[in-house]
Parts: sequence; structure tokens; C-alpha cells
Amino acid sequence: MAPHVGAKVYFVGDRMFAFATDEGLVTKLPEPQRTQALAEGEAQPFMHGGRSFGAWVLVPVSNPSQLAKAQTWARLGYKHVSVIPPVRRRSPGRRWQAKQKVVWQQHD
Repeated sequence: MAPHVGAKVYFVGDRMFAFATDEGLVTKLPEPQRTQALAEGEAQPFMHGGRSFGAWVLVPVSNPSQLAKAQTWARLGYKHVSVIPPVRRRSPGRRWQAKQKVVWQQHD
């Protein structure tokens, strides 16, 4: 767990799988479990800036009795993110750069 932009953030290696907000716990779920959590009313799509963040769901926690459900979904998020293959990152020096186009003109 690490602080991140004013929230407690939970990682698997270098990948974030959940974070806490004032409303509850946000976690990343695989599609079947995401659909299930939404259908059962235990979670809602995580919205930020007016748009949904794909696999991320908000599990509301307004009282201690809801904490166990949030932990259950967070465990599924942990398991899901732990098996996602790492992203191969390019080194900063090897980024693509536009080539300058040189036009030769013949003068009479």
C-alpha cells in the first residue's frame, strides 16, 4: 500500500489493483466478476471526469458491515492484476522521432 494523490493505493508489484476513496474501495476486476458485481448491486462503475474507467469499479463502504464485501472484491482484483503480463516499456532514448523532410530544389 502506498499513498497516491491523497488516497491509499494498493499494488501487486508495480501495478495498482485498488485504492480507497471517501465513498469506498475502487478495484480493477476481470469482466465476468465486474459484470457480476454490477448486476448484484455490490459495485458501480468507477467514474472520473464524467467517464467510466473500464474494468474499474467502486464498491461503496459507508459502514463496517460493507467492508467484508469490499475486501472480497479487492482480493479478486489482486488476483486479476497479479496475472496480467508486464508491459514492455521503451527506454526514453529510443522513442520514435519524426524525420525532417528535406526538399531539394534545382536552381537555373
